[in-house]
Amino acid sequence: MVFGVEPTDAQLYEFILKNLFSLSFRKSTSQNTLTQKEIGYKIMQRKIKNNKKN
Repeated sequence: MVFGVEPTDAQLYEFILKNLFSLSFRKSTSQNTLTQKEIGYKIMQRKIKNNKKN
């Protein structure tokens, strides 16, 4: 189905009714897992050293 510039509510409703069971959904992922990156060992050592001081 091809929609125009902005589909009407009726067009969206019809599309959802026809394709509800063929649509695929996925579980949302945690924001932390998407932005987490590896930290170098020197930076980790510095952080541990600074936490011990405080």
